[in-house]
Amino acid sequence: MGHEARGVCTGSTAERLAQLSRLFAGRWSFHGNRDDYYDPRNSFLNDVLDRRTGIPITLSLVYIEVGRRAGLPLVGIGMPGHFLVGCADCTDLCVDAFSQGALLTREECAARLRELQPEAVFRPEFLEPADPRVILTRLLNNLLGIFLQTGSFRKALLAVEMIFCLQPGEPEWLRRRALVQCHLKNYARAIADFERYLERAPGAADHEEVVQQLAMLHRLRGMIN
Repeated sequence: MGHEARGVCTGSTAERLAQLSRLFAGRWSFHGNRDDYYDPRNSFLNDVLDRRTGIPITLSLVYIEVGRRAGLPLVGIGMPGHFLVGCADCTDLCVDAFSQGALLTREECAARLRELQPEAVFRPEFLEPADPRVILTRLLNNLLGIFLQTGSFRKALLAVEMIFCLQPGEPEWLRRRALVQCHLKNYARAIADFERYLERAPGAADHEEVVQQLAMLHRLRGMIN
């Protein structure tokens, strides 16, 4: 796809983006999976490439990698609620890979955010490039939510373990891992994670709630023993 794009995408940066979007949605048939948005396959790049459908973040990653191979300096834009593609040579435009590669101005990006999250207030930093670790964390967090919703707790544990490897300094992931361990009845591990969470985030808003959960877990572990 990158080789084909190199031969087709010519002209100004905006023209090359438009040409790449036509290839992406027309020639290669990539499209947003609106019918089954929470299918976990939408979050696995191998499935997205095979099925030509996915969610904003995975379709954006495909668009970015193909575009880079065609010489476009593309980056991921982690706007809340809707991942986009940005270009270092054309910062006034973003690409919505989920919507057939539509080119959006900054004003249109703000409007898209209001559509998805009416209570949100758009800020310019929402369109700043996202760090690769942040992108991967967001992708894994999508999977974590799907696995929790479907009761796939062992898969959820794998997802949160990988997130913790990417963001070891964020105590929130200790709390999330503890909750998954509770579902799996791994009470000793849940207790350890909750205790570490309280050590790292002593002023957390949910401090009392976590203390209560710890007391309950200690009772449960005592009953099992």
